[in-house]
Amino acid sequence: MQNLREARYWFVRGIAPKKFASIDKRRKTVVFHLCLAMVVVFVLPAVSPADDQKKAENELRKITALALDPAARPLVSQTVAEFLKVPRADLVRERHTANLNYGSLLLLHHLANSGATVEGISAQLHAGKTIWGVANEQHADWQQIAKDAKKLNERIETAFYNFFRDGRPDAGRGGPDGYDAAKDSVAADQEGLTKQDLAAAQDTYARCFQRAHGSGDKSSALPDQNNHNPAATEGDPR
Repeated sequence: MQNLREARYWFVRGIAPKKFASIDKRRKTVVFHLCLAMVVVFVLPAVSPADDQKKAENELRKITALALDPAARPLVSQTVAEFLKVPRADLVRERHTANLNYGSLLLLHHLANSGATVEGISAQLHAGKTIWGVANEQHADWQQIAKDAKKLNERIETAFYNFFRDGRPDAGRGGPDGYDAAKDSVAADQEGLTKQDLAAAQDTYARCFQRAHGSGDKSSALPDQNNHNPAATEGDPR
């Protein structure tokens, strides 16, 4: 109480002795850190989840758009299979069972790795739920999903670049696994895609080709939709 009275005496006069000046400085520091903590606790949680989900959706749509072209789908499907460490034939089967595009397929496996089962999620989808609804019900880690989807998009671009650079799919993509892009198709393949998404996919094909050939030529030859052999000419198959 004595210190408080003395402090009030000096503050009223606008003069703070050194011992009170140091107390005031410490008080300001404490208040600053308390305010900062309140921002972290109350503001960030209210903003981040929605932002993270939007980022995840954007990255997943990129994957879906890149896989839409049957000529590009063999490279996308193999890259997704390698990323998830799942045989490509199993992914094709899951796509048909759950009617999911390749972007949603990544989300399915993320949910499965968090405790759910592919079969259980597929049952919910057949009951009328969407993969996004199921993800929110399970409190999906959208931040991690966005990071994984971005990483997968980078690997897909690398696969395109390697193909255009080498004139053939890169190592590990030539093994006969019976894959047929014409049969790797479901109704949901165009679900949620906009014209901007499709244009961005076309730009990705062209950018990878230009990087590989070091020219402004936008023509590109993607793998044939029925096998992994490069097209005989460099005409755009789209």
